[in-house]
Amino acid sequence: MHRGAYEDLDRTYGALGGYVAEHGIGTNDPVRELNLIGPDQAELAIGASAFIHLAVVPTVQA
Repeated sequence: MHRGAYEDLDRTYGALGGYVAEHGIGTNDPVRELNLIGPDQAELAIGASAFIHLAVVPTVQA
């Protein structure tokens, strides 16, 4: 989930991608983005402005 300006969306992608790479849980599935508000409405956002779906490989916890 991204909270903030559209100009900062790349930081959320970077953090998410870094976590997935560090933990070796990435897949070749496409990334999906659902924008809840438009770029011109970012200042109105109280909560999330976009959801980012990145498929990962499930891990088994011992």
